[in-house]
Amino acid sequence: LHANVLDSRSADGKNIRSFMFAAENLRRAPAKARYLVQKPGPLQLEDLDDYVDVYRRGMAEVSKILRGVRVAHGR
Repeated sequence: LHANVLDSRSADGKNIRSFMFAAENLRRAPAKARYLVQKPGPLQLEDLDDYVDVYRRGMAEVSKILRGVRVAHGR
C-alpha cells in the first residue's frame, strides 16, 4: 500500500479514500460515532457504549496502518 500512489478510480483506491474521509470526519467530530454505529440498524442501549468504543478503536487502528498511503485520481 505504501509503495505506490493508488488510483482513486480503482476498487482499492476508492475503498481507502472512503476510509480516509470517514476517519477524518470522525476525528473532527468524535461525537458522531454514537450516530454512525447505529446507522446500519438499532442497537441495544446498554451495549451502545461498547460498540462506540470498538468503532473508535477500529478506526484509529486502521488509520494508523494507512498513514502515509497516497491515493490520487488517474494514477
